[in-house]
Amino acid sequence: MQTAFSIYRRDYKKYLIDIIIEVDKSKAYYFESKKYLKSQEILEKKENGNLLIKYKITQEMEIEELIKRWIPFVKVISGSDYNTIKIWDLKNGECIYTIDNLCDTCDIFINKNGYFKASDENIEKYIRVSEAPLTQRKLTSEEINHFRIKDNIL
Repeated sequence: MQTAFSIYRRDYKKYLIDIIIEVDKSKAYYFESKKYLKSQEILEKKENGNLLIKYKITQEMEIEELIKRWIPFVKVISGSDYNTIKIWDLKNGECIYTIDNLCDTCDIFINKNGYFKASDENIEKYIRVSEAPLTQRKLTSEEINHFRIKDNIL
């Protein structure tokens, strides 16, 4: 793969992680002109000009710097095999919180406007609101009804 990380895991190709990012149309040219990682594959150019790009990686460290470098012009659309959710500060590109060891069926999707798609169980277990530093609370039923995405639209 693109880094030496792969040599540390026998049969690493069995364990590759697919990461799909969306690149804003204003920066699409750069990703069309250059492969930032060897595994870069352009999946689609959307009607709005944004690109969907897939990377195959062995460890998240391989792609973290690429994502940080291009924030706010890229967003991670999906990842696999992490069983982790990372919350990023988009102003400075730092990971501010990580939830590890999620189960394989714990799908939670949150769009840039804060609307989400998740099961009742996952809302209860994982989604929190922070209104002040170092505080958090569960969502109210009114917030869940307002921010929950209907009809599979993200």
